[in-house]
Amino acid sequence: MKSGCGLSRKHNQKADTIFLYFWRYEEGQKLEQYLGRADDPSAETKGLQLMLSFYRLQDEDLHQRIRRIEAQIVARSRIKKPEPSRPDYLPETEE
Repeated sequence: MKSGCGLSRKHNQKADTIFLYFWRYEEGQKLEQYLGRADDPSAETKGLQLMLSFYRLQDEDLHQRIRRIEAQIVARSRIKKPEPSRPDYLPETEE
């Protein structure tokens, strides 16, 4: 499973300009979103905000998975295991 995001810069030779893109993986496919010129501070700020949103969602999903696993562990530890019984064919012993 591919997961992640980031910012990439691409040089456009015709315009002789570097453009900024936000990229992320979604359902195994890499998607890119144009943000603007790389020298525009607002484009980079928008990219950082998108990265933060992406990782907050990842963090929320991860914590939900952790809580489910912890709940399963707790539920399993509460199940009382039956105590082994003595087989009927063994004679009674007095101590």
